[in-house]
Parts: sequence; structure tokens; C-alpha cells
Amino acid sequence: SERKKWIHCFEDVTAIIFCVAMSEYDQVLHEDETTNRMQESLKLFDSICNNKWFTDTSIIL
Repeated sequence: SERKKWIHCFEDVTAIIFCVAMSEYDQVLHEDETTNRMQESLKLFDSICNNKWFTDTSIIL
């Protein structure tokens, strides 16, 4: 995916602030009306938390 192409650029960051809109709990993606936006955000958060580039990085949700 596109994220994998640039994620290594952030290897030396001190912290990541991850923001999610609480209003998205009942909304779907524009490009895929079967995918809940909140669930998609949680999947992205999980992939960032478990990424090898961020093992020593503080993550704020």
C-alpha cells in the first residue's frame, strides 16, 4: 500500500499522536460502503502500533 512506501521516513520520531473522529462510529468509507470508518481507523492504529519502525516510539491515542 501507499503507507508502506513512506512509513520508514518516520523511523526516528519521538512520538505519534493518532487522532480518530468519534463521530465516525456510524459512518462508512466513501470508497467502500461496507467498511465502517471507526473500524478502519482502529485497523490503521493497530498496524502503526505493531510496525517495526515504531517499536521504541510513544503512541498517544
